[in-house]
Amino acid sequence: MASTFAGFSEAAVLYAEYATVVETIRTRFLDDISGFLDAVRAEVGALLAPQLLQEKQTAVRYRYWWIADNAKEKDSHPQLWVDCRAPGIVKPGSLRLIGCAPQATPPVLRSLAAVAKDPKVQQYCTQGAGGTWSLFTINVAYAGDNLPAQAANPIALVLAAMHQVYLDCQIPRGKAAD
Repeated sequence: MASTFAGFSEAAVLYAEYATVVETIRTRFLDDISGFLDAVRAEVGALLAPQLLQEKQTAVRYRYWWIADNAKEKDSHPQLWVDCRAPGIVKPGSLRLIGCAPQATPPVLRSLAAVAKDPKVQQYCTQGAGGTWSLFTINVAYAGDNLPAQAANPIALVLAAMHQVYLDCQIPRGKAAD
């Protein structure tokens, strides 16, 4: 049987020729985003209680941020996640975070989804984000000087609002918090 392979494409040849450069640029790109997100996290921590701001990074370069006193219980808390490979983080300069609550019950999910309509944060939020546990998408644009601080304020506002709703849902009706 005759082969149908007609030869390497121009893109494959270019990649082979410049693979080292491409991989070096990709590594630098990801490292710069990581440094930026580290700085954003530090700024968010400064706006909130830093000891309560938790973070998890996955091997596929996702970051999760949430407020809790125990980092081991990530999925039981509402959280924001970001894809650290998104080119838009660098250019045009926009973070796209997804609000989610993986283990929340449907009534708690509804309460958390309402955070997107809060007047303090609604300018950053759009309803719906994907999976059944997804709540909303946050789009934070930044430009000019002090990019991490620009990104941190809306993120801190949303995290604080989600955490307050989470706490309110933990208190049985008719009981006052101590």
